Amino acid sequence: MNTQHCQTCSYWDQSHGLEMTSLGAIAPCIRHAPAHYNLGVAAAEGGDGTGALARYRRAVELEPRYAEAWCNMGVILKGRGRLGEAIAAYESALAA
Repeated sequence: MNTQHCQTCSYWDQSHGLEMTSLGAIAPCIRHAPAHYNLGVAAAEGGDGTGALARYRRAVELEPRYAEAWCNMGVILKGRGRLGEAIAAYESALAA
């Protein structure tokens, strides 16, 4: 069994797989919204809008008042022409 430790929140995750990046192996804590947000930013910067949306969605599931994640979701959704969803994401960012 591969056990990983989240350095930010001290949560031990016994089932999470590793993701390889240029910095080496990273295992984001499954309960740490900023980890998902940061991976969303990296995905967006790498041109993976679908992956970014998934990470931002997970971040706001964990922390519903995560304004930055809502806003970044809005940017991607707007770029894809999904204006109703983009507006809802921006409104959630403003309400956070």
